[in-house]
Amino acid sequence: MSRDAERSTAGIEKWIGVVAAVLAPTTLITGLAYYFGLVEARKYYGYFGLDANALGLTNGDYVTRSVGVLYPPAIAMLVLVWVVISVGALLRRAIGKGRRRRGIRWFGIACLGVGAVLLVRGVLGVTAPALEIITFTGLTPGALAVGAGLVLAGLWILAQLKPVAAEAFSPTHRRVTLGVAATAIVLALFWLTNIYATWSGLHGGERTAAGLWRRETVVELDTKERLYAPPQLVSETRLPDAEGQTFRYRYRCLRVLEVRPDRIVLVPAKWTPELGYLVIVRADDASVRMTVTRLSALAHADYATYDKWTCPEIRS
Repeated sequence: MSRDAERSTAGIEKWIGVVAAVLAPTTLITGLAYYFGLVEARKYYGYFGLDANALGLTNGDYVTRSVGVLYPPAIAMLVLVWVVISVGALLRRAIGKGRRRRGIRWFGIACLGVGAVLLVRGVLGVTAPALEIITFTGLTPGALAVGAGLVLAGLWILAQLKPVAAEAFSPTHRRVTLGVAATAIVLALFWLTNIYATWSGLHGGERTAAGLWRRETVVELDTKERLYAPPQLVSETRLPDAEGQTFRYRYRCLRVLEVRPDRIVLVPAKWTPELGYLVIVRADDASVRMTVTRLSALAHADYATYDKWTCPEIRS
C-alpha cells in the first residue's frame, strides 16, 4: 500500500473514531430521554385510563416529554457534584496544612461505617425485600447510591491521610472497587429517576384533572348516535329535528385532553378517577361534529359550587 493510501486510511479511521465518540454519548442520552419520557407518558395517560400507545405518540414525542422529567434530576446532580468537589477540596487543603487530622480521620471512618450499613440495606432491599423493616418508595435505590458514595468518600479521605496505607491495595483492586461502586451509583440513580418519572406522570395527570373545571376552552360534540355518557359528567341534549339535520345529540362539558394528527381525546370538565370517562374522536369521522369555544370567564369559575352543576359553562 502506498503512503498516500495509508494516510487516507488513517485519516478515515481517525474521523470514524471522532464520530463514534460523539454519537455514542448522544445515542445513550437520546435513549435515556426516550425511556423516561415513555415512563412519564404512560403514567400520565394511564391516570385517565388511556393507554399511551393508543395515541400513536412518536419517539420524538417521548423525548420531548422527558425534558420536564430529567431537568430537576439534572439540576440536583449538578449541585451534588459541586458540593462533593467543594468539600473534597476543603478536606484536601485541611489535610495538607495538618489541620484537624484526627477529626477528619473519624469523619472518614464514619463515612465508611454509614456507607456500609446503607449498602447492606440497599442489597437487602433488592435480594430479600420481605425482610425489610422500613420501606418506602426510593429507599432501596437511595440507600445504594448514598451508601456507595459514602464508602468511596471514606476510602478517599483515609487514603489522603495515610497515602502509604492506600498502597496496600493493588491498582487492580482499587479499579475494581471504584468500578463496582460507580456501577452501583449509576444503577441506583437510574432507578431513582425512573421513580421520579413515574411520580411526575401521576402528578401531572392529577394536576391536569384538577384544572379541567376552569379551562377556558370548552368543547361541544354533536353526534348522530347517542353516546350514553354519564349524566353526572356530561350534559346531553336532544337536537331538534330539522330538514337536512343529521346530528341528533349534543354533548357539552367536555375538555380537550390531547390532540393528535388523526384523533382528539376529550374528557369531562368534572372528570374524577372514580367516574373516569373519555371520548376519542377521529379527525376523519363524519359521524361527529365538534365545536370549540373560548370562554375567558371560566378561568374564575367557583370551585365551591363544583357539585351543583355538571360544568361551569352550564349553570343549571
